[in-house]
Formats: sequence, C-alpha cells, structure tokens
Amino acid sequence: MTHPANPRQSVVSGLRISGAEQDQILSDLDNEQHGKMPGTDRRASVRKPLPPQLVINIVAHHPGGSQLKFHVRARNLNDHGIALLHGGFLHLNSVCIVEIFDGSMPLLKIPSTVVRCRYLRHSIHEIGLKFDQAINADDVLKCKKQEAPKPVQAKIKIPRLTGRVLYVDPIETDRRYLGYRLAQLGLNFRNALSTQDAIEMATANHFDLIITEYRLRPDPATFLVRRLRNGGLSMPIIVLGNDLSRAATTEIRKEGATACLAKPFDFEKLIKLLAAHLPEAEPGQAPSGLVSQHWEDHGFRPLIIEYVNDLTNTLDYLSETIMQTATEADALNNAKQLAATAGLYGYPPITEAAHELSTLLSFDPLPTDMIYEQLTNLQTLAKSAQSALD
Repeated sequence: MTHPANPRQSVVSGLRISGAEQDQILSDLDNEQHGKMPGTDRRASVRKPLPPQLVINIVAHHPGGSQLKFHVRARNLNDHGIALLHGGFLHLNSVCIVEIFDGSMPLLKIPSTVVRCRYLRHSIHEIGLKFDQAINADDVLKCKKQEAPKPVQAKIKIPRLTGRVLYVDPIETDRRYLGYRLAQLGLNFRNALSTQDAIEMATANHFDLIITEYRLRPDPATFLVRRLRNGGLSMPIIVLGNDLSRAATTEIRKEGATACLAKPFDFEKLIKLLAAHLPEAEPGQAPSGLVSQHWEDHGFRPLIIEYVNDLTNTLDYLSETIMQTATEADALNNAKQLAATAGLYGYPPITEAAHELSTLLSFDPLPTDMIYEQLTNLQTLAKSAQSALD
C-alpha cells in the first residue's frame, strides 16, 4: 500500500512564531470579533473553526511571477472561503491554491483569491481567501474528502499593450500591486497620490488612459473626473473603489468616467477594459520601458540615469553573493538595500521584486529555483528601465 506524502515536506513555514503565540493571536481575534455589534458580519455563511489535525498549505502566486508553498495556521472556514494567519504580506487579488489535509490524506485543493490582508503583529498578517467555487465546509470539517472542483475557465492571455497611463491611488500596497500588473502589460505608467497631483500631471503631460481610486484626498474621484473633462481632456478614465454604491457609480459616470470597477476586482476585467482602449504592441515591438516615477523632476534625472546604468552591475554582484553560501547574510542585506534604493529612485516594480527576493533569501533551506526565477525577473525589469532611457 502506497502512503500519501507528508504534506509538510518541501513546504516553507509561513509562521515563525511559537504555537503559544499563534494561539494568543487567534484568541485576540476571536475576542475582537465578539466585541463587534451584532449584524456587522456580512459573510454569506457561518465561519467555523478547523479541527487541529487538519494541515493547511497555500501556494501563493506573487505578482512578481514567483510561487511559493507555505504551511499556515487557519483561523476558520466556510463554504466560500478561509481565514488564516500568515507570516508575510499577500497582495489583494493574488491567486492562491488552498490545500487541506487530514494528517497526510488530501481533503481539498481549490483555487482562491486574496480578498483581505491585515497586519496584526510580529510580521503576522490575517489573510482572507475567497474560493473560486463554493465547497461543503461541513464535510471538510468532518474530514470527508471533497470532489475536485470543476475546472475553472482558463485565464485570458495577458496581452502586450502600448500607451502612457496615469494611476492615481493614495494606498501604497494597491499602487505596488497594480503597478506590477501594468508593467506585466508593457505599459508606461506614472503614479499620483492625490486629486491635485493628478490634475497637475494630467494637464502637463500626455496620458492615453487614467486609472483612479474613488476615495482620494482632498476630493473624491468625482471631482477629478469633472475637472479633467471640463479642461477638455478626453482620455478614458477607469475608477476603482471599495463598495462603490450604485449612486456613486451613476454620479461619476455622469461626470465622464469611462468605467467603474469595485475592489477587489477581477484582473481579467481590467485587462479587457485596458485592451479596449489601448493599442496592442506589434509583434517584436519592444515594451514602452519602465519609467521612474520621478522622471519629471529634471534635477533628479541625472541621478536616475546613473542609478539605472549601474543596475545591471548591482544585480550581477547580488547574484554572486547568492551563489556564495558563506555570504547568505550579505545577499539578504543586498536584496533589502536594492529594494530601498529602487523605491528612492521611483521604481516600485523593482522594489517589490527585491522585497520578494529578500523574503525567499530568509528561508532555510533556500528555495533555489524560486530565487533564480526572481533574479531573472529583476534582470528583466532592469532591461526595461534601461530601454526607457535609450
């Protein structure tokens, strides 16, 4: 008789705190939930605690292209999703595969999407995952094996688009996530943090499309759309927002917004919107290039150029320190330094990729294949930044 493999093997622990500390965090979360007013929980089905013998793994697909399997501590489960503790940040809308085992016996394997990521303490985050298809949570809790979910329709092919995009959002994590997605599409994009920044940038520079968060400061996106349209700007404007009401959507569409998407949104819907308004790159056409957020600061340009020209050497040195096992600490420090300097010079995609690399470098044993995959991703971003200068 062949026994199933141990589900904890070849899996990185997603929690670097003791079981007692995990129990305390879960207890605090339960007390916090009990303190809420009745009727404030809008979940479609009751959340239920998991038996202690169940093993939970997630395979996280990061926006930078890397994948890593983590063993996590689940908080509760329902027919539509699972809440868990994880020792790292996961981007909203990221794709994960949830695996649940009874000891070593697989019970469930289902695709899901990150709909919540809240920092708690000690690098621990509370993660909410929504299943792509509903399950029978009672059967899982009774350790009954679930039938494999029906195949979900294949994801659409990510096109290569061309054009300049202005992305307006005051929330750093959302900017980092969508920035990665825009870079995947090959788009040249700039960030603005407020209504006033967006108005100044849109009137002083050419943009083929604008994406904006609904809740801006000091005025909401409705004001931004009105000002841009009254100023004679006609580019498509896509508005994103949490819990966009029908009234808010109607109002902003009347002001001239092209489309509205509620967060967390399906990235495929955004791709379709962008592809409808931006031209696809010709076969063999080079991507627009990764442009620094600070490029319009003419006094800063010489420093940006110097940074990009030296970026390849920086990555070569980082690769060398990674290959030398005696310098693992140096490699980790160099990756963190790369993340910090990339942010300083206005390259969020490089910052995020370097953050992911530093996370991988902190594991023992090192996930070698994933580390070199992330190095390749960084080298691609460096070439893209260089092409924007050529």
